[in-house]
Amino acid sequence: MKCGEKHEKDIDILVSQKLSNSVKGYSAVSVLLVKFNAKLTDLRQQESGAAPGRPQSAGDSDRTSTTMVTALVTTPTAVAVAITVATAVTATASDVATGYDSSRCLKLGVVEFPGFLRVRQTPHSGLEVSGTLTKVHTIIASALNTCVEYEVPKDGLFGSQLDNNGNWTGVIGQVSRKEVDMSGVPMVLDIKRRMATDSSVWLYMDERVLAYKQPVPEADLAGFLKPYTTMMWCMIILALLAVYAALWLTQLFEVQLLPHTPDSFQVEATAGQLVKRESGTAKNSVGRGRRGEDVVWTSCLWSLTAPLAQSSSWWPRGVSVRVVAGVWLLMALVFSSIYRSNLKAMLILPRVSLPFTNMEELLHTSIPCYVPQATVLHGLVLAAEPGSQLYRLRQQMIAHRNVRKARQDTLRGKHAAFSTRLAILSILHDTFAQTRSCPLYMASADVFGGTSYQLAFPKGSTLTHKLNKLLTRLQEAGILKHLYLQGIRHASGCLRSMSATNALSSTTLRPLELGDFYGVFSVYGGGMFLAGLTLLLELSIGSYRH
Repeated sequence: MKCGEKHEKDIDILVSQKLSNSVKGYSAVSVLLVKFNAKLTDLRQQESGAAPGRPQSAGDSDRTSTTMVTALVTTPTAVAVAITVATAVTATASDVATGYDSSRCLKLGVVEFPGFLRVRQTPHSGLEVSGTLTKVHTIIASALNTCVEYEVPKDGLFGSQLDNNGNWTGVIGQVSRKEVDMSGVPMVLDIKRRMATDSSVWLYMDERVLAYKQPVPEADLAGFLKPYTTMMWCMIILALLAVYAALWLTQLFEVQLLPHTPDSFQVEATAGQLVKRESGTAKNSVGRGRRGEDVVWTSCLWSLTAPLAQSSSWWPRGVSVRVVAGVWLLMALVFSSIYRSNLKAMLILPRVSLPFTNMEELLHTSIPCYVPQATVLHGLVLAAEPGSQLYRLRQQMIAHRNVRKARQDTLRGKHAAFSTRLAILSILHDTFAQTRSCPLYMASADVFGGTSYQLAFPKGSTLTHKLNKLLTRLQEAGILKHLYLQGIRHASGCLRSMSATNALSSTTLRPLELGDFYGVFSVYGGGMFLAGLTLLLELSIGSYRH
């Protein structure tokens, strides 16, 4: 084994041990790897006969970076792999720091961005900035051999153009006025923002989506009516009335055709008993008298008892009456069986419909929609052409700068949210970590397709070219995506539970509440009231006759 290879192997082993013992010190590990990289370069130059101080060529630099990454990706944990690749990239970025004034900290303009940065102003410790993007800031500061200083714009906005003179608000205003060295938060840079600032390479890809509180099964007063639609109930009621009329007419028809005995009465089989009725009354009182009252009562009785699966004290007589009664009995059996089956299925696996699944359906509702103020999306809504979807969204749009309030109102169902997919995933992650639930759903169809996030630099800034190479390597190595996914790891479970159709199945059991029985109790109470009223009418009519 050659001397250079032996030293290289010792260095690789030492680096792996350092990363396995501690994965928290990004800056320290970055500086350590830069020193190891320089030492490894000197050993290779000594082995090849070159002077240690000779500048390294581009090919040597690429081979050094490849060796470092190949040797260090064997670290045991996924986090160590991510940090190793990131610091190996910064080790080859020594030329990035060339010409940068490291005597002062790197000023970054930041605002609250769910999923990336959390910005809080506390009375004791001052400004507190946290989130997955702070690790990227640390890597950049390590490459530039400096520190990081955060600046929050007074309005707390990303930035919108005030007038045509180039005056901007928010972070874009800070960058355009060179109050900060760069933006510390990735943004969508449209044509107007690009005219005011320089942009970096793209860091993340995202899409704009609609989000709203996920509906859950709740107690429903009219839940016992849900197995059938309104049209189906109307058809059943019409069928019941038709059967009642058919039974009434067929019974009257049978009465007219029945042969009568020569004596003064005929015998009728009713519930197994013999009842004497005067033949004259049965023949002459059509719809009136004792026989007419029996026809009305028996028709109503059979029409109602069959669908309710109740016994009847009247048996149909005659071929025509039996045909009508038999057909209705079969239809009622089908109706009642399907009703009970559907009601049982709704209780076992309740399904709820989503209020909307795309922008067009949202516009047909009265649900307000939140749009982050002073963003590119907000500008698109304000500049939309009349008649377009975004133009019609103005009537339902709510725009303000309080991100935390908008998040809470969205979770409570006060309004929908028109934002980016990454921001919604961050809300799902935080909510699941606290409550172990996924209260939001995202519309299945995105609104405007994909978009990219970039960092903004002042016009003519030397940092643009210097950091683009570093950011490109971080993006291509997967470090940026790894860090972000690590910060929203709980959102993956919520994405799996979301349904792609227009309905959601509740996977959690919900105990029945008293409100679930209010509808049935109301029907029972209404029936008892009608029965009592009928009893009072019968008593009144009977006493009047006597």
